[in-house]
Amino acid sequence: MIFRSIVILCALSACAATAETRPKSTPPPQPVETPSPAPASPELDLKRAHSLLKLGQTKKALKVLQKWENAKEAPAVLLHTLGRLRAASNQLVPAIKLYERALAKEPKRRWRIELAAIYDFSGRSNDAIELYVALLAEQEDNALRRELGLTLLLAKEPGRAIPHLKKSLSVKPNLDNRAELALALCYAEQFSEADQTLRDGTKSTADGLYTPAAIGEVIQCLGDPVATLDLVKSIQSRLDAGLYQRLLEALSRQAHTN
Repeated sequence: MIFRSIVILCALSACAATAETRPKSTPPPQPVETPSPAPASPELDLKRAHSLLKLGQTKKALKVLQKWENAKEAPAVLLHTLGRLRAASNQLVPAIKLYERALAKEPKRRWRIELAAIYDFSGRSNDAIELYVALLAEQEDNALRRELGLTLLLAKEPGRAIPHLKKSLSVKPNLDNRAELALALCYAEQFSEADQTLRDGTKSTADGLYTPAAIGEVIQCLGDPVATLDLVKSIQSRLDAGLYQRLLEALSRQAHTN
């Protein structure tokens, strides 16, 4: 447009007509209008974060979402995703807060199960136990019952853990569940039943072997090297050959020393 600045200045006066009679000249450069940034959208940011997560770019996904961490309008699914990212980064305290806010908006069962595990890992055993009990009251789930038993065991409540671990073993009679029950029985000073629980593993139709970690904890708890030596011999078929030999040698030395 010719003489754009003059026309703008005179638009409301008679000089608009005068502008058309002035000699033509090169118009001044036009300012480049920068488009306004699109308003922030949690839905779009969540979509971007999911795309980054598929590429394995966890830190970038976290950076995209963290602006919504304290936003009241953040949707539940975004808070849950951000909570999972915080938990995966071992930032358990902020992860718990995010989960609790997400659940206040949408109390999804799957999210509650995840929160129970985070409570447990963060040392909040009582909160984890309370949540597991509530979840089991709503719907039976053998995997959750086992988690409740183990949480009680780690919270030094083996007496409360035993019935849950027994029920878990009855539903899924594998050697891991059997060793966990034996450990709970041992911590409850029910040594004979702990011993028998491990021996019964040789009669089980379940495949596999007792893991070194699981069997090692029970043997350490049982204490008596003579009785434990007899136990180890009786469950040889359920032990790795190398592990069996190491246990045999160690317990034999202890038995002779005592």
